Amino acid sequence: MSAATLHSAVLDALGSDIVSGELPAGSVLTLESLQQRYSVSRGVARECMRILESLRMVTSQRRTGICISPEQQWNVYDTRMIRWRLDSKHRAAELRSLTELRLGIEPIAAHLATLRASADERAALRAAAQDMRRYGTTHRPMRYLAADIEFHRIILGASGNGMYTALADPIAEVLRESPTHGRSDYPVPETIGYHEAVMEAICAGDPDAAERAMTTLLSDVRSALRLLQRASAHLSSATRAAGAVPGVEVGAGMQLLDDPSLTPPGLGCQARLPRGAQSLRIDTALSPIPPPRGYTHR
Repeated sequence: MSAATLHSAVLDALGSDIVSGELPAGSVLTLESLQQRYSVSRGVARECMRILESLRMVTSQRRTGICISPEQQWNVYDTRMIRWRLDSKHRAAELRSLTELRLGIEPIAAHLATLRASADERAALRAAAQDMRRYGTTHRPMRYLAADIEFHRIILGASGNGMYTALADPIAEVLRESPTHGRSDYPVPETIGYHEAVMEAICAGDPDAAERAMTTLLSDVRSALRLLQRASAHLSSATRAAGAVPGVEVGAGMQLLDDPSLTPPGLGCQARLPRGAQSLRIDTALSPIPPPRGYTHR
């Protein structure tokens, strides 16, 4: 493993341990304890602490050591922080927070972009929307994702507000979660249309329509997250029930939906019984199943 790879791996492990609460706020660390915990050199431990200090996750105190800061002090807009939280038990809360942030920022950014975007920015926005349509309808999710990220980046930049522009990377990080939601119909066809409505309003010079269209787009995202959260609320009892049945093993970290009425279209559970097996393992991940005919994503 190269030095850069080792450094990145240790930083991710340490950041994840802090975000998850395994290393709670108020804990005091030393370089020696970090060397032992992560099996790294003193130099790697020191560099990781320097980065975490820049994120306001830790503070160095003379004679005391390295103290983990309260969560309220962390730089929550840093993309590494966002990634660690999305990969932790706080994933649902982080997705909710980021979606609420987007609802507060992006509709106004779209409004401002309508008033301030240059001809080149409007052309680039139209091209991004066309790419989303092209790659979305030909089932090329990663190219669609790249176009989606570019679409939102253009709008934030065209707003003419530097603080909005600075949010492009955090928003890109949450957009990268889309292909991993377990949806079999990603990208959702209706979502492509919502993006096109935003683009057409901006290019037509209608700021109120652009703001409304972006609000509709993001409200759709929030509704999808709420549906997933409603389903997740039923996981614990179902998991316990499945685990109590002799011969049934519930996959660690997996999710089981015990109420079919709360199962979002495109999500489901799978149970596999290998030929000749005497026990059942339930792989209760968000397994893709076709959405019902006529289903409209809201």
